[in-house]
Amino acid sequence: MKHLNRKFLSVLAALCICLFSINVYAADATRSDAAPEEWEFVFELYGWIATIEGTAAGGHDFEFDFETIVENLDMTIMAVLGARKNRWTLMTEVIYLDVEDTSNSNLNEVLQLTSKGMTDWIVNPFVSYEIFGSKKGSFQLLAGARYLDIEVDIDLKTRPPLEPENNNISSSGHVWDGIVGVRGFYNLTERWFIPYRMDIGTGDSDFTWHAFAGLGYKFDSYKLLAVYRHMDWEFEDGEVLEDLQVSGPAIGAIFTF
Repeated sequence: MKHLNRKFLSVLAALCICLFSINVYAADATRSDAAPEEWEFVFELYGWIATIEGTAAGGHDFEFDFETIVENLDMTIMAVLGARKNRWTLMTEVIYLDVEDTSNSNLNEVLQLTSKGMTDWIVNPFVSYEIFGSKKGSFQLLAGARYLDIEVDIDLKTRPPLEPENNNISSSGHVWDGIVGVRGFYNLTERWFIPYRMDIGTGDSDFTWHAFAGLGYKFDSYKLLAVYRHMDWEFEDGEVLEDLQVSGPAIGAIFTF
């Protein structure tokens, strides 16, 4: 785990240096549209074509691919609400997911997985400050927190030659982690831009990191973007999970008012 921490700290440092260089080169006397003089509110709504995988506390690996999530989804909410003025931005992202898969699958010669379910709340409040901004884009430092509340339910059944026996692994818990990172965008043209964000953190979990990047297009009253996104947790105590990964492409719309 120490090696993993050093690896992503190095990646974050490299990204900071790279984006710092880009924005120093691109900076001019004109402020970017990321820094309004009056309060501006932002609402983002998106869909995440995600795959969820991890290892339960009992050592059993699980996976929900996008097809399984769509077929067995009970409810999901994915939204961001924020406000910004001058160089400061305050934002909170909320992700809720409730999914259950009752299809049977054989784990090995004597053990069958009869159902698996997961309920997640992910909340990311953070504040960011724009270090550099120009017509070319924006580079911001961010600090905040990541909250994960999760419940995992796994039903197992023994297979012949063993006697039939049902086993249930059910656990729940939550973690708070402090995070730091970078975010912003780089304008390719007047309409096309590259959004990016990367952060790392720790706290109740042993280590967590999150990153996305992609392509966006600016309309007169809103923006559309498509990104690839990954969120990752490593848990030290392993009371509910040993690790958790959520990744995949996401499509969103950003509205300002």
